[in-house]
Amino acid sequence: MKNLLSAVFCVIALLISACSLPIQQAVPPEPTIIYVPVTVTTEPTQPQALPSATQEPLPTIAETATATIIPSTATPEILHFYVSGYVWHDTCKPYNPVPVPTPAGCIFEPGVGLYADGIFSAGEPGIGGVTVRLEIDCNYGAFTTQTDSGGFYKMSFTVPAAAGVYEQKICLSVDAGGASNASLLLPGGWTVPKTNSAAAVIQITIPVEKPNTVNFGWDYQFQ
Repeated sequence: MKNLLSAVFCVIALLISACSLPIQQAVPPEPTIIYVPVTVTTEPTQPQALPSATQEPLPTIAETATATIIPSTATPEILHFYVSGYVWHDTCKPYNPVPVPTPAGCIFEPGVGLYADGIFSAGEPGIGGVTVRLEIDCNYGAFTTQTDSGGFYKMSFTVPAAAGVYEQKICLSVDAGGASNASLLLPGGWTVPKTNSAAAVIQITIPVEKPNTVNFGWDYQFQ
C-alpha cells in the first residue's frame, strides 16, 4: 500500500514540475534584406554652350553728300544705295462741330472724327530736326540722320560689288516718342504710314544706284 501511494505522489510531483516549465514560443525567421544599388546622375552645373552663329560681313555705311541730285558713282568695287524723303505736317485743321462736306485735306471717320488724308499736298510744310532711322535688312547696320529745316532727309550706304547685291531690303522708321522727336511731334499721329503706334516703320526694297523716295506724314492733334 505504501508503495502504491509513493508511486501516486511521484506522478503528481512530475505533473506539477512539468506545468511550471516555461512555454517556448516559435520564433519567426529573420527577414531577408536585398540591397539594390542606385546610380544618381547629377545635372550639370553650367548650361551647355550653344553653337555660335556665323556672322556675315556688314556693308560699309556712309551718309550722302548735301547735293540733292544722285550722282552716278558705280565702280567695279563699290555699289551705292540711296534713299531720301520728307517728314511733313499732314494738315487737317480741327473743327467742332465737323462741317459738311468734309474739309479739303481731311478724312472723316464716325467715332474717330477728322484726320489728315495722308497726301503730301502743295503748301503742307516739312518738319525740321526729326530723327530718321535706317536699318539694312531691317535688323542690322542701323544709322540715323535728321531732317533739315524743310523736313528733308537723305541717307546712303555702300556694299562691296563682290557681294553681288543689286537690290536691298531696308526699314526706315521715325519714333515720335523717342527722346529726340517727342518735343517736335507729340501730340499727334501718323498718317503715312497709317499706324496707331508712336513708331512709324516703312519696309521697302531699293535698287542699287537709283533715287528712292520715302515720306512720313504726321498729323498734329491740335493744329
